[in-house]
Amino acid sequence: MIVHARDIFQFGNQLPLTKGVKVSRLMDNLKQFDDKWAQYNDFKPEVSRQGLCVINDSGVNGPGPAISSIHQWNRKHGTELHEEDFTVTTPVYDACIDLKNLFEEKDHNGYSLLPHCFRTHFLRIPPGGYFPPHRDNLRIDQNTFRLIVPLVNCEPPWMRFMLGNESLNWDSGTMYAVNTTLGHQLFNTGTKDSIWLVINAHVNEDSYNYVAGNLLIT
Repeated sequence: MIVHARDIFQFGNQLPLTKGVKVSRLMDNLKQFDDKWAQYNDFKPEVSRQGLCVINDSGVNGPGPAISSIHQWNRKHGTELHEEDFTVTTPVYDACIDLKNLFEEKDHNGYSLLPHCFRTHFLRIPPGGYFPPHRDNLRIDQNTFRLIVPLVNCEPPWMRFMLGNESLNWDSGTMYAVNTTLGHQLFNTGTKDSIWLVINAHVNEDSYNYVAGNLLIT
């Protein structure tokens, strides 16, 4: 069976799933990596954002293509990296029980997430940080889709995730499949950091079944 991203998002553009994490425990586990956050997309250093890799190309935390613009990275360095090239877990993954549970536990249909995950990172958007309007994919054949877990200070009115003209609401710790091929933008007008987990998942039959089998609303 050939699966397309549109098959996943036939159910909606922001899909809450029954999967998630215990936010307080996860954030406690992350404290040991406070010095490993790096500028997100260092091609735009004027925009304050930081990333912390969970799955990247090297298994080492720090700056690199996994928390940059892959397109711009390839142009500058003469590489041909794709989302599928980021498959190595970092020490962050091994240190966080909630990540291992989220990625490795099988659901009631026997599907687990890790085999279908590529580039994955925590994203920290400080006050004044933002992502301008953009789309995450313009290809005819979309190989990946976004799974997002809002963690800390992700809700409006101070933190806004605009999908098209809609301001999205979130439940912290819950995993969502989000159709980020639609135009979207994020901005933090509050006084505290906003922290998210962003997963690039492979579009295939198993990941479709994982999302469809774990929809919060059926």
